Amino acid sequence: MSLTGHVQNGVVVFDTPNAFPDGTAVKVEAIEAPPKAAKRSLLDRLGDVVGKAEGLPADASQNVDHYLYGHPKKCKSSSLTPHSRSPSSARRTPCTSGPRP
Repeated sequence: MSLTGHVQNGVVVFDTPNAFPDGTAVKVEAIEAPPKAAKRSLLDRLGDVVGKAEGLPADASQNVDHYLYGHPKKCKSSSLTPHSRSPSSARRTPCTSGPRP
């Protein structure tokens, strides 16, 4: 007879309750867990489409929110606010020149 279970607080607990009466001698062998699949990088998952987009505007990466959601375009140079401490907290100023669609 073969049963499965797990170790809980140092004691083997069977998945099926009352599998054996108290005092029954058993032999326990650890089951090796299957190896976890290695996590693939983003490049591995999307590598077949990298560089395939055609006809995008030159500023598509900078103004993705404009092209997807209609947000104001961002200027090519960003200005840091006087109280910002790092480039990660930089606020980009919207471009005011040029026509809006």
